[in-house]
Amino acid sequence: MQRAGLQLLVADATLAISIGEGNWVSYQCELAMDPGATLDEIARRANQSSEVRLKRGAKRGDSRWFRSEGAPSLHFQVVRDAGALRCRGHVDAAHPRTNPLVHLIYDYLPARGIGAHPAAPELLKKMQNIND
Repeated sequence: MQRAGLQLLVADATLAISIGEGNWVSYQCELAMDPGATLDEIARRANQSSEVRLKRGAKRGDSRWFRSEGAPSLHFQVVRDAGALRCRGHVDAAHPRTNPLVHLIYDYLPARGIGAHPAAPELLKKMQNIND
């Protein structure tokens, strides 16, 4: 979260992290920002406090997908919901544009039944080592 600039945007005590079966690491939280903030303002604020740039992805209605650069990569959606800004996402092995080979081998192909995703404990360990 720190690397992607989200640590300053997360509302206190709202971050929930789930470790699923196999490789799945997901998270959700509320953002401590004005609920009227635009999706572009959210990206700008996160990028001001991050070590890596967030790449904006698909926009659907009142939500937008973001992805942090590097490996591992946070892939998340910001949604305007019931007067609050909510963030939910998961951890990928790598960003597809900045680390295309790692993304291909450990995210894309395993999602299609070829090879295997890194195990959740391995992804968590890589995330912890980034900030050491």
